[in-house]
Amino acid sequence: CGDLNMARQVFSSFVQFPPLPLEIYLSAVRLERAFAEVDVPRIRRVLESAVGEYGSQSAEVWASFLEFERSKGSLEHVNRLRWRAQKNLSPSEFIRLETISI
Repeated sequence: CGDLNMARQVFSSFVQFPPLPLEIYLSAVRLERAFAEVDVPRIRRVLESAVGEYGSQSAEVWASFLEFERSKGSLEHVNRLRWRAQKNLSPSEFIRLETISI
């Protein structure tokens, strides 16, 4: 778990200097999910930060968040996220989201 703590520290230091590349957020989520005891609140915070930064332009960030909530959250969370994604993305990006998050 020492590697995870070190990675969390590095990510925390990166967050202090926004904007971060989307891939940093998504890598942090993949790393967190790789460990047996998934810290759901921490992953949600990272994904919320990514949505705050890229939510109006990236179907990928919404797809990652939706996939996470499907596996660890509730149908209510998934439905709320889809609604938020639809409000934030352009129609073409939302359609793209629908095709990549099946």
